[in-house]
Amino acid sequence: FDKFAPSNDLSMNLEERIETFSELGQILRDGLAGKKGRYGEALERLIADQQFRNGWFTPRNVEQALRAIAEVLTTGKLAIWTGRYPEISEQHEPSDVAVVMAGNIPLAGFHDFLSVLITGNRIIAKTSSKDPDLIVFIGDILGEINPSFRDRIKFTDGLLKEFDSVIATGSDNTSRYF
Repeated sequence: FDKFAPSNDLSMNLEERIETFSELGQILRDGLAGKKGRYGEALERLIADQQFRNGWFTPRNVEQALRAIAEVLTTGKLAIWTGRYPEISEQHEPSDVAVVMAGNIPLAGFHDFLSVLITGNRIIAKTSSKDPDLIVFIGDILGEINPSFRDRIKFTDGLLKEFDSVIATGSDNTSRYF
């Protein structure tokens, strides 16, 4: 992946970020409810196929993770959460935040993904080899809902470099890499 291009675009404000994630939540809720829509069939296939990449990711477990995420991605819940941190609404030059994602449960790295993006920063996500597809699918949907997110999300399965800060989830074993 390449370094993010310098951005003079500070136009995506907190309300737009909240609305984009809220729309993502509605898309996920609709897909999980069996509504075909634009993403329904792709979501169905993705849920069914995860067990072939990670035997612990049964369709039921993947659906449960997606449902939990979809339920918190509403305008009201996101506004309450971000309202506890007033500095999030201030415009700032985005930081490049590297996130090393775990793969022990479906979408284990979603909260870090959400936290980086909702605060107006850019994410460089090192996907887990055990769970690379779900988060990329979500990132693609965000980019389609709001094209400004396309410039704020990068995925890699390689070495992380050129970042301002890093978030890594894992065990004592994970810490050896740092």
